[in-house]
Amino acid sequence: MSYENIDDNEQSLGCKDRQLAAKDAEIKQFRAALESMCKQFAFWGSPGLWTGGLSALEQAFDALGWDETHPSPELVCSEEGCNERVTCSTPATDGYRLTCSKHVPKETDGE
Repeated sequence: MSYENIDDNEQSLGCKDRQLAAKDAEIKQFRAALESMCKQFAFWGSPGLWTGGLSALEQAFDALGWDETHPSPELVCSEEGCNERVTCSTPATDGYRLTCSKHVPKETDGE
């Protein structure tokens, strides 16, 4: 067995590992962007997203591995029993309260 090229092989493997890591990071970035676009442009059907038959959205859902109706509980109004889409973000004691326009907290004097 020849050991003369071990350092070259290790360097080559290290380079390939870095290339794979960079490609993986790039794929994650593309996936996050595609998910964001789908959440913004897909149709809302309580309580999830659907393509509405638009081929671009169908392709995006396929690329993400999503079903035609993709559950999106993070986009549902936080008001008990409401299944409308979140349209408002209001500061709350524990972060932000996400609600539909019907359940936006009313401002009161002195608060």
